[in-house]
Amino acid sequence: MHISILTDLPQHYRRQRKLDLLQNKALLLSLILTSGLLLLAAVWFGVNFALFIRPDSKQTLLPDEIWSATSNRFALTIPLTWLMGIGLAIPITMIVHEAIHGVWFWGLTHQVPRFGCQGLVVYTAPPNQLYISRDAYLIIALAPLVLLTILAGILLPFVPPHTLTTLISVFCLNASGSTGDIAVALWLIRKPSTTLTEDRGTVVIAHTQIVSNPRSNS
Repeated sequence: MHISILTDLPQHYRRQRKLDLLQNKALLLSLILTSGLLLLAAVWFGVNFALFIRPDSKQTLLPDEIWSATSNRFALTIPLTWLMGIGLAIPITMIVHEAIHGVWFWGLTHQVPRFGCQGLVVYTAPPNQLYISRDAYLIIALAPLVLLTILAGILLPFVPPHTLTTLISVFCLNASGSTGDIAVALWLIRKPSTTLTEDRGTVVIAHTQIVSNPRSNS
């Protein structure tokens, strides 16, 4: 694994391409749709996995009064436990997700990261003019998704029944909210391991080595 943090871009590197998560409308739309699909998949998996691990939690997670149907009417009722769980999970997920990014940025760069918000997008980024190797940036990008998923799985058998909806909601919202991180990781993984990454919040820039042509030196 190639990990390096530089404050100056080497002369033999050039800017290759950037990924703008907000200005690229097609990308933004695809991220929104993917985020919605991830949320649905995470809810399905989270609830079913919880029921598998804790069969006694069925009444908490899927109460009988959650929906009702007659010959000409269908009603869906969101239980109070789910409303409270989701309400608590939203700020918890945002804070913990960005804090994990921040801890990894600080641990690898030894500098205080920047926290910001642009529109509805909350982000964590390293100080300006800092170039991070591809492998290190991949770790930072995917750390919240991996760590919170593992933590939710570890805590699931032990948390009190009334906190299950909050735990599952954190897992689901974190998975859905990691869509941008996953997109950046998929974009970067196809680039050479020597790529240097510059993070400007909602814009990620890839700098690659200039390959010299041996014939030009002959």
